[in-house]
Amino acid sequence: MLLLLPLAASTSDLTQSIADPAQRRAAESCTAGLARKAGGEISTLDVSGYRRAGRETVLKGVIRVFRKPAARPGEMTATHVIVVRYTYECRLRARTAPRIRLSRLDD
Repeated sequence: MLLLLPLAASTSDLTQSIADPAQRRAAESCTAGLARKAGGEISTLDVSGYRRAGRETVLKGVIRVFRKPAARPGEMTATHVIVVRYTYECRLRARTAPRIRLSRLDD
């Protein structure tokens, strides 16, 4: 239960820059799935497209994710962090889990 409090605080911080309340709610619904699918912690979430058709909402944009590099067995974990950029598409429907599509951007 205590682990959920920092997660909730970090989720709301990411979406505070989004002015439209409907886009903000959609982004809050997508952030947990995006972080899980990307394998790290989301540092920025940018929304470039928002579409609502009936009960389906589609959110598109770019995220930046902080990830630790993988360590081999017997080695210490790395202390540095890798920043990876992804484009995403998140489809929300009423009472179902969000469908998320990620594509890595090469810098």
